[in-house]
Amino acid sequence: MEIYISRDGQRFGPYSLSEVQADLDAGNIVGTDLAWHEAAPGWIPISQISGLTIPRRRMPPPPPTTSTGTPQKPASVGELVVIIILTLLFPLIGLVLGIMRVTKPEKRNEGWILLGISIFIMLFYVVLMFK
Repeated sequence: MEIYISRDGQRFGPYSLSEVQADLDAGNIVGTDLAWHEAAPGWIPISQISGLTIPRRRMPPPPPTTSTGTPQKPASVGELVVIIILTLLFPLIGLVLGIMRVTKPEKRNEGWILLGISIFIMLFYVVLMFK
């Protein structure tokens, strides 16, 4: 039997019964998509074609929880941008202050220490971000 499938006004096919079943199993088509074959009175839902088994929907796994047992909410893009800016802002301020102090002979040692700490913190964040 040759089966044609219609979705959103577009027609696909012909497919064999086994090909339609494979697409149903893979989730490429669903039981409410329309189908037609020679013995059909017209376009009917795929679920009405005999010989096909409509797979049950698989439930997604439960969301990850925190230590308190509440679902963990993924961070939004805005929250991630704020976190990145804030975590890099302090080391950048340290770099600027360190460079300013290195240029003054009486504060040179403090400047190098500040530069070293700032560079270490920035490298630490870079390693965490690209881990």
